[in-house]
Amino acid sequence: MNFKKEYEDLYNQWISELEQLNLTDLSEEDYSRYQEIKAKINNYNLIDNIPLKIQLIKEYQNNFNYLFDDFLQIRKIKIMNSAMALEEINLNHLIEFEKKFYQNLVGSFKGYNKIRTVSLLEKPQEELLLEVTTKPISEKEVLEEPEKIEKIKPEESTPLQEDTDYQYTLVRIVKKTPPLVGVDLKNYGPFEKEDLINLPVKNAIILINEKFAEKIELA
Repeated sequence: MNFKKEYEDLYNQWISELEQLNLTDLSEEDYSRYQEIKAKINNYNLIDNIPLKIQLIKEYQNNFNYLFDDFLQIRKIKIMNSAMALEEINLNHLIEFEKKFYQNLVGSFKGYNKIRTVSLLEKPQEELLLEVTTKPISEKEVLEEPEKIEKIKPEESTPLQEDTDYQYTLVRIVKKTPPLVGVDLKNYGPFEKEDLINLPVKNAIILINEKFAEKIELA
């Protein structure tokens, strides 16, 4: 086995992982090969006890171990950041245990967001609305006193409708808004400024009072 070539291969992949924002491609074969090399290096024994050779082997072991462990740590951090932001990543670039790690994290963060949203919406209405300079808008105002606009996209032409036990209302997004989970447990967003969207009334109230949206009505 050519330790020098294997070290250079790992070093180049480590450099690429450092420099790129996205995850580099790591195959199961390469991962297994690095694992095997690491084990052989750490268990390598010299026939003679020449101090200089012993020192060189020790330094080589330390350097290879550092590169391999740091390479995996960098990838781990990238996976965690992507999962926390609920960003999709190319699973073909991940080895098997990284795929499971990413998928479990995404599931956990989605579950957390749903539970947090439902928990907030189960509180008394006055606790939901943030303090604003004007009087907070109410559910009645959302449904009965919206401002008028001239036109709307055809696919979004229903300002209010019944969906099981939920009421919906049409709002205009006034600034970039992160994704949210509605009280109907459907995913909405993310939204850009001037987007028009039908939302459950309770979610609309929150966005309006947080200055992310404003109520509208078809002309």
